[in-house]
Amino acid sequence: MDELTKVYQSYTKNEALIISRALSRLVRGTQDVETSLRELAALIKGCSFYISADTGPLHFAAALKKPLIAMYGPTKADRTGPYGSKNSTVLLSPAKCAGCLKKKCDNWHCMHDITPDMVYKIYQEKVAEG
Repeated sequence: MDELTKVYQSYTKNEALIISRALSRLVRGTQDVETSLRELAALIKGCSFYISADTGPLHFAAALKKPLIAMYGPTKADRTGPYGSKNSTVLLSPAKCAGCLKKKCDNWHCMHDITPDMVYKIYQEKVAEG
């Protein structure tokens, strides 16, 4: 990413370590933000690109027609979206158990199998497309 790119990361306390590790490999100078849902929607509205797992804010970005990458592990994109955005790229976990729909798991390797490099490659392709 170039020097002008600003990256904001928003996550739950349980996700902090995973997010920090992933972004530290890709981006320098990320900014953590703690927001209300309304503030988060406004932040997403102002962004030029959005990357997320299957979460509520992902659907804000899709509704706002933002170019985005949606990462899916235990959930299924055909059931939960993102809908309404032609700028969406769905990245499915290569794990055999992907799409199991479990709400609890001992290791979540389906999400760990989506590497930062996989996401960044798609990001670079989408940015190059314009």
